[in-house]
Amino acid sequence: MIFNLLESFLNYLVSFYIVRLGKFLAVFSLFLLNQGVFADTSVVDMRIGRHQDFVRIVFSASEAHIRNTVVRQAGNSAIVNFPPNLKLFSNGAPVRDRRFSAEDIIIEIIDDACVLNFKRHGRIDVFRLSSPPRLVIDIYPERDSGVEKASDISPYLFVLDPGHGGYDYGIRGKGFVEKEFVFSFVKELSNMFEKRGKKVLITRKGDYFLPLKERIKIAFQKNPDMFISIHVSSKNEFRIYSAPQSKSDVDALNYMLEEIKKEFKINTFHDRLPLAMLFDLNAAFLLELPNPDEFTYDKKSKEKMVNILVKGLSELVVKLKERDGHR
Repeated sequence: MIFNLLESFLNYLVSFYIVRLGKFLAVFSLFLLNQGVFADTSVVDMRIGRHQDFVRIVFSASEAHIRNTVVRQAGNSAIVNFPPNLKLFSNGAPVRDRRFSAEDIIIEIIDDACVLNFKRHGRIDVFRLSSPPRLVIDIYPERDSGVEKASDISPYLFVLDPGHGGYDYGIRGKGFVEKEFVFSFVKELSNMFEKRGKKVLITRKGDYFLPLKERIKIAFQKNPDMFISIHVSSKNEFRIYSAPQSKSDVDALNYMLEEIKKEFKINTFHDRLPLAMLFDLNAAFLLELPNPDEFTYDKKSKEKMVNILVKGLSELVVKLKERDGHR
């Protein structure tokens, strides 16, 4: 009898403390949740608002996430590099589009980076706030002084981007490797541009892998008159990709393509550039050269190809500048 009473009393105590412990854990868990301990630290919420003198972009996330986010200014862009596994929200809703615009800012999502592209700016202020943790970017508009900038009267700058590199071989043909072929071709292209008085910058200066984000960073930092990425086609054809162009620009491109078609008896094509994040450069092009396994790149043919490209692209950049009123 006594043992039964003791057993009942012990069961009561156990039940009592289990209930109390459960309530405590529930309250404590709610506290931790409110503090963001259990929150998904890869979630970043973005808000954009226009103020009288500037546009403000606010990124809200965990304290560690904000602390480890890096912001770099690159020409008319700001590149915000977040820690891995970015999940971007805007005003609480998941961002589905990889490219969208708000308040005259074009936003590109590239892996774990958010690229903010703006046409004109004077300066950018970046600062971090706590309670709650936030990263704030203020973009101030450029004031038009009416004075022509030194960059507007300097020689044209061409950025040449040889595709692939390092462990990224590109196309492996019977007698060539794309990363090596385009690097060699770009050097010849660069020499010819410089002979014509143009300034040239090559993104990849050796056989190493250069991520797309870094190539884009270089392009926006230098703000070139023309960005040209060089690749190899899988066929015996020449193809050029560009951002949306006016009719006169398309006519100039088509004239260059006709010259290549007539000289080398190969098919040529003009398509829309697949890398939308490059649209906001002054001019961006991706060239696919004829496949070296099917096209003869002897000294004479390569020299002709380089000459046609340099002449055509140089004339096109002048047309673009005249159209935009820069010259």
